[in-house]
Amino acid sequence: MTIVDAHHHLWDLDSLTIPWLRPGAGERFFGNPDPIRQNYLARDFARDHAGAANSSVAVEAGGPPEHALQEAVWLQQVIDNPGEPAALVARASLESRDLDEYLERVSDLPAFRGLRQIVGRSPAEDSETGTGQLLDDPDWRRGLGQLEKSGASFDLQLIPPQMDRLAAILGRHEDLSVALCHCGSPWQLANGHGEMNTIWREGIRKLAELPNVHCKISGLAMFSRPWRKERVTEIIETILDSFGPNRCMWGSNFPVDKLHVEYPENLGRYQHALRSLTAAELARVFGETARQFYRLDQSGRENA
Repeated sequence: MTIVDAHHHLWDLDSLTIPWLRPGAGERFFGNPDPIRQNYLARDFARDHAGAANSSVAVEAGGPPEHALQEAVWLQQVIDNPGEPAALVARASLESRDLDEYLERVSDLPAFRGLRQIVGRSPAEDSETGTGQLLDDPDWRRGLGQLEKSGASFDLQLIPPQMDRLAAILGRHEDLSVALCHCGSPWQLANGHGEMNTIWREGIRKLAELPNVHCKISGLAMFSRPWRKERVTEIIETILDSFGPNRCMWGSNFPVDKLHVEYPENLGRYQHALRSLTAAELARVFGETARQFYRLDQSGRENA
């Protein structure tokens, strides 16, 4: 089976500014990042997956908005060398008044496919950063329309209490291809919170009703610590029942998930949770959906 890793990160801390990766920057909702506060280059990713990933999509790493273009250009330079990744997703600030200019410049990069913006990480972090207020910002909503017109895709990271509002907003942008990151961040659900279970399931159902929304089965090691096999399987089954294999794609979320699990075990965990799928359905989740969503050709390289 050809595997496309639809969500991983790369960074060169000698060239890029990524504040959360600075030594002493503190813990994150997914744990202590100290072990990965060092360069993570294409060769490091290749060493970690050891040939398991035939192709991949590099997603921006959460740097400051003013350095978003610099990071995208750096990722393009990595992609210009033989090997991986095959495509890139750049940092978005949809509320920015300079969004049109930024989109024009980043769209010139051959491997560029879309933008990611995190509108929800965890309630504690969102209250500090203000990201949770973006949905109330008319400039952000305007920017979502600009992104739709550009033809680029949107990687969306949120938390369950935001799903209802996002479903209503995205319902007015039916031509915007959306990838919901990390199963909608079930940061409490994975640890057994009943109320969050209901909020998450209902939100996933509403988002899945929108045919332009896909879902990344990824990042669950951030939310289930330690890994709770039965509960994670329930999460994945809900995603599959809602979106179907044709709108689901797998991503390693490396090296962030490397904090909790090595790449082969990470992949094996998801393969075990998806073992009831047919061979054709597995091929969709582990490759074909990502290849179509990010417009990759059969060799895994970018196909504009």
